[in-house]
Amino acid sequence: MAEMGWIGLLLAIVGAYFAIKVVKFVFKLFWWAAVLFGAYWFLAPALGLPRPF
Repeated sequence: MAEMGWIGLLLAIVGAYFAIKVVKFVFKLFWWAAVLFGAYWFLAPALGLPRPF
């Protein structure tokens, strides 16, 4: 019965670790999208492309 507590604790730690990894990935993805959008926003007029807004 005591082993189940350790397994639960271990699963909670591993789950928290992967949750942090996923959040970091989502933030990186967001910042790359923001950088690409900003680059397009500033370079579109010079390239003869329409601005998004």
